[in-house]
Amino acid sequence: MATRKGVGGPKTAAGKAKSSINAIKFGVSTYRSVDDEERELISRLTKELLDFYQPQSPLEIMQLARIALCRAKLARLYEVERTRLQLARQTIDASPKKLLEQLGFQSDLSQKLALEQIEYQSMSLPLQLTLETLKAIVNEVQHYGPRAISEKEFKRYLPSLY
Repeated sequence: MATRKGVGGPKTAAGKAKSSINAIKFGVSTYRSVDDEERELISRLTKELLDFYQPQSPLEIMQLARIALCRAKLARLYEVERTRLQLARQTIDASPKKLLEQLGFQSDLSQKLALEQIEYQSMSLPLQLTLETLKAIVNEVQHYGPRAISEKEFKRYLPSLY
């Protein structure tokens, strides 16, 4: 069976080196640096560790180099996380309603309240309730709720709700 020309991957050392990093997205799961910045960070961290610990065996040197690599990869993860959070914040700022729709709020009221909170950093609660009143009601229900049987007891144990 004849093969097509050019099929089978790169043939030159430069082509092989380039294709060896095709699957890297963020470079977190690789055992090598993915760019000059990361390479410099690994080198600097390795030197600091070697200077501090002054290893005596090749195994110690290898472990310190591995620690430096892991620390550099962790720094990359922090950078990715920071970027994701910035993008999420931009999405919230640009289109909070679209974000709330993606979150799948069950009721229009809860979506409206969340949208108000995002846009104005406050919300107008129904029935002229305040957050303090709601907190008091929750506290009463959690603490006394099971005891309330009659209307008289309801008034006594749950005054904020009554």
